[in-house]
Amino acid sequence: MATHGQNVSIGNLVILLLLGTTFMLVTWGLMRWEWGFNELSACFFTLGLVGGVLGKLGINGTAKAFAEGFREMVYAGVILGLASSITLLLQKGVIIDTLVYALFSPMEGLPPGISALGMYGSQALLHFPVPSYSGQAILTMPILVPLSDLVGITRQTCVLAYQYGAVNMDLIIPTNGALMGTLAVAGITFDRWMRFIWKPALMIFILGAIAILTAVQTGYS
Repeated sequence: MATHGQNVSIGNLVILLLLGTTFMLVTWGLMRWEWGFNELSACFFTLGLVGGVLGKLGINGTAKAFAEGFREMVYAGVILGLASSITLLLQKGVIIDTLVYALFSPMEGLPPGISALGMYGSQALLHFPVPSYSGQAILTMPILVPLSDLVGITRQTCVLAYQYGAVNMDLIIPTNGALMGTLAVAGITFDRWMRFIWKPALMIFILGAIAILTAVQTGYS
């Protein structure tokens, strides 16, 4: 009886070796040479060409496989563009700063625990129009750091509220391009995804709230 290992051809092993080598190369390029999307795309494009030839697809077969892959990604690309357009419209309309002020100004003068939970919820809501972690930090931290000092919350607890609120929302917001692109490629509609994820997401948010309250009570820093 033939084993699975005997069914693997030399060409397949070479392709797997090239795949591993490519990932090591792009990792090294990101860390040491500050590669961007152009360099990463070139590496994987070259890997695809070489893999197609070694896989005995031929030039025409490799080109056809690339075309089929592009066709499958067009829908995901459109979804990514639409998701990014929401944030772009809010930024160009100078609405983001107004949202930040409206979300965080009511917390001044509240008890520490309630203020921390308010930061948590506000960071979660703000992640809908600002799905970028760095962008959200730049917008909110200059306001929340002195606010946390004022209400008696450690700065690390303030950072936890930002982290938990932003990261957890990535599971459910349609402005998250990575989420929408993945759902599009997988053929899963957003409403179907929401029916599946809302209970686990709710549990994660509750755990985050408990962690933040614990940080407030213990003076986590």
